[in-house]
Amino acid sequence: MEQQTNWLDTELNSLVNQNETAGNYPESLKLIENKITEIEFDFTKAPEKKPNKMNPTTTQALMPCKVGDKSYTFWLNTSNPLYHELLKAAKAGKNKLKILRTGKQKDTRYTIVE
Repeated sequence: MEQQTNWLDTELNSLVNQNETAGNYPESLKLIENKITEIEFDFTKAPEKKPNKMNPTTTQALMPCKVGDKSYTFWLNTSNPLYHELLKAAKAGKNKLKILRTGKQKDTRYTIVE
């Protein structure tokens, strides 16, 4: 039984260390399908970028944002057209945007609603 306990302790310690180095991000923003959500993005600095865990050849931007008073992180593939639209909006001085999500998984589409 002692070997199993040592193995478990080692594994639990490695998970704690992984969580500490993974960064402390607010909860991921999950948009509801066919619902317009008003999001306030924080464009004061460039978003952190990380490789996608499921597809390491793609990069995701971690965009800090708020819906109401709650802070979130919006994970968005940098090749997604919405990412380019968000950068254009930031350049134009807009940080509060209404976004509509349609579709699921690989068919997910985001549209900025005026």
